[in-house]
Amino acid sequence: SHLQREASETGNAQYHMMGALNLGYMFAYLGNADNAERVFEDALRICRLYGSTRDEINAWVGLAQVNLDRHRHAAAVETIERARALIEEHGSAERRGIDLLTLHEAWVDATGGAPERAIRMATPLIDSPRLQLPQDALRVRYLLAHACAALEDWDAALEHANAGIGVGQQPLTESLMSHLMELRSTIHRAKGDADAAWRDAHDAVRMARRSTFANVGAALRVS
Repeated sequence: SHLQREASETGNAQYHMMGALNLGYMFAYLGNADNAERVFEDALRICRLYGSTRDEINAWVGLAQVNLDRHRHAAAVETIERARALIEEHGSAERRGIDLLTLHEAWVDATGGAPERAIRMATPLIDSPRLQLPQDALRVRYLLAHACAALEDWDAALEHANAGIGVGQQPLTESLMSHLMELRSTIHRAKGDADAAWRDAHDAVRMARRSTFANVGAALRVS
């Protein structure tokens, strides 16, 4: 591939690896699945020759996101498991990645018609000591609110949505926060609170206009 040749010719494989991963995630953010898949596959080839374990993990997670965007849920789980195997082989330094991959797999279930399983997988992550960054806590609560809403358990969905919004707005959470506000608007509407639904919908639009990233799933990157 072009990226592989450049990495070999320049001798700066790490530089090209970082560029490939960033390019792949940018294509994913923009919804360009064809280019994202091509770049992540190139990145994996570079990783096997020159890259680090963490780079390879993120390339597999990137491919999982592409599969998820294309509704290829079995393929998404398979690529997540490839990343999980690398983390377990690599040791404790990547243990946060294990929890994030569990969250990724739960997201596959939540969007693939298995919200009950998603809830079982994601609920223990609320108290995970490895997922205490604001963006991590928000991801867990968003997923749980989404899965509970899919089951029309509106009270539980609202509880998780409120907890997620309670994390507070951070530079790395703005996009996901706008999605959560949109989801809470839907929950309020289902519960018959039109005023609250309108306020959240208005706030979601305001946040989305300021947000850099459009794709919720891509926010689940391991590192």
